[in-house]
Amino acid sequence: MNRIAINLFVFGSTLVLLAGTILAERPINSAMKPTLEIHQPNPEDTEGAASFELKGSLVTWLADVANKEESFIEEKLRLNRNLETKRCVSEIVFSYVRPHKSLILAKCETEWRRFIRQPSWLKIEKEKEASDREENIEISNVLALSKDVKSGEVIRKMDLVKKEITGLSFSPFILSSDLDDSLIASRDLKADIPLATTDVLIGQQVLTAVTTIPSGSTLSESLMRMEVRHKNVPNDAVKIPTGWNFMETNKTIMPGAIIRERHLRKSKLVRRQDPVTLVNRGPAIEIITSGTALQDGYYGQSIKVINAESGRRVVGIIVGRGKVEVNTVN
Repeated sequence: MNRIAINLFVFGSTLVLLAGTILAERPINSAMKPTLEIHQPNPEDTEGAASFELKGSLVTWLADVANKEESFIEEKLRLNRNLETKRCVSEIVFSYVRPHKSLILAKCETEWRRFIRQPSWLKIEKEKEASDREENIEISNVLALSKDVKSGEVIRKMDLVKKEITGLSFSPFILSSDLDDSLIASRDLKADIPLATTDVLIGQQVLTAVTTIPSGSTLSESLMRMEVRHKNVPNDAVKIPTGWNFMETNKTIMPGAIIRERHLRKSKLVRRQDPVTLVNRGPAIEIITSGTALQDGYYGQSIKVINAESGRRVVGIIVGRGKVEVNTVN
């Protein structure tokens, strides 16, 4: 009698028939009874990447540095709701950021970092303290806030205080001497916590449109003004309020938009056959007469013009709208 040996694999609750082989008829003894092989996937393969809980990791770390039982730490440790549920896909690294060990830095690689105050009821063993003092600890100066600041609120220079920390593992915020009170918080910030570069948004003076500026318009003071912007400032933003009088827009700019260099092009200050003013500047005298442009031209460009009085053709440099500086006007 033929029999079929069947290999089955279990995925969840579904049985999948992989193969069936008809075997030659032969006696069946107890040692050769057909078997049903069931393979179950490893639970770790179905649960996704491992996740590390901040609270549990902190309990283990504190127990190690303080030489205490984890059960003792876990029973007494209290964290806010955000920290209670914080997780990381990789192992969380803890370190003290001050010589007197009152502040703990919890870092999840490049995902997030949090500062946690050292529990006042937890004392580090004397031998641990002595060992730490013998190490060569590098101390860094950083800036912190003297008060809590909400996201979007202004940070003034008088709100900043200097702190000393050890084990610097982040990019600290550095206050430049040329910065004015144009700083705002990028998120809710607590007092006495070292500031990172990502915690503070630095304002930049940029040129913005006061009203709609149509394409081909020449820039003027009535169309633009300087404003402080903290977010979404492009690299080619115009940051100087003057020197753009001889430029025009190559696209329509909406009110409040930042004016960018790519939005501007040289404006033709002189057009062919247009009347122009000819200027000849000498050491002690300036002679002004009229003429006609023979070419289009931009600021600083040399063009040919005709002196209206002498009828001679001369070459001059465009120095303004409808204004050409020449060597002679005779």
